[in-house]
Amino acid sequence: MGTPVTVMGLEIGHIPDPEIAKLTRKVMHISVVLALFALLNMIAALVGDPSKGAIAVVAFCIAISIPACGYIGARKNSAGLLGFFCGCACFQAVLTLISIILLIWTLVLYQRIEEECKTEETVCKDPETNEELTEKEVEKIVSRLTTIFIVNIIIAIGIFIVNFLAFTWGNALFQRLRAGQIIVASPAFPPTYTTNPQYGGGTQPVVMGQPVSHDQGQTYQPPQPSTFGTYAEPAAPSPYGGYGGGTTNGGGYGGAAAAAGYRPPPTYIEMQADPGKR
Repeated sequence: MGTPVTVMGLEIGHIPDPEIAKLTRKVMHISVVLALFALLNMIAALVGDPSKGAIAVVAFCIAISIPACGYIGARKNSAGLLGFFCGCACFQAVLTLISIILLIWTLVLYQRIEEECKTEETVCKDPETNEELTEKEVEKIVSRLTTIFIVNIIIAIGIFIVNFLAFTWGNALFQRLRAGQIIVASPAFPPTYTTNPQYGGGTQPVVMGQPVSHDQGQTYQPPQPSTFGTYAEPAAPSPYGGYGGGTTNGGGYGGAAAAAGYRPPPTYIEMQADPGKR
């Protein structure tokens, strides 16, 4: 049957190869993580500047399409969707790495500005307002910006790692699909159980899409024709009195019945031939 693949508690299929099953599960999980990142980014944009809500929603729709392609591509065996997913993940990983380098470089520049203003007599200018600042004021600004940049760098490193893993795992699945391997099989139907007396009785599993086996250590017995409602003519008189039964079920009567003058009721053919016997 294969290894079941479960994502977020939902079984989405069975995979014959356990290694491919593990890889597929990783791609789907990393796709969910990327979708959560896109959602958090939209929420942060809306909280930071509500006036740009439309831009944040459009950016979210574009960002969510990437993990959606990865999830659906792994589940539906689509090489095109998986290729788009791992390509976008690689592009995002490269952009995030460049952003990390720029953040670190900017942080170093702010540290150099603080070193240049070593005494209160030294006058520096605020790059935004162009106002003159003393050393203590520069320290406060640089300290606040340093904290912000460090937090951004940590977040960027996390995003880079996630995108790098998405590219690595997505590309591995993409190569498997290009080689003609089926990643996810359709979910198996749960077996249903039935009892059939024609096959020796007992509870036998019947699985959708699989041939039914009636062996299971029991002898196959074909259905027998029903003899209900039939009557056979009695055979020759029995030496023990009365008449014996016919070759089929029914017919015949014992010696006591014969002694009492009992005769079998007329058959349907006899009643049709002689209406007086009805």
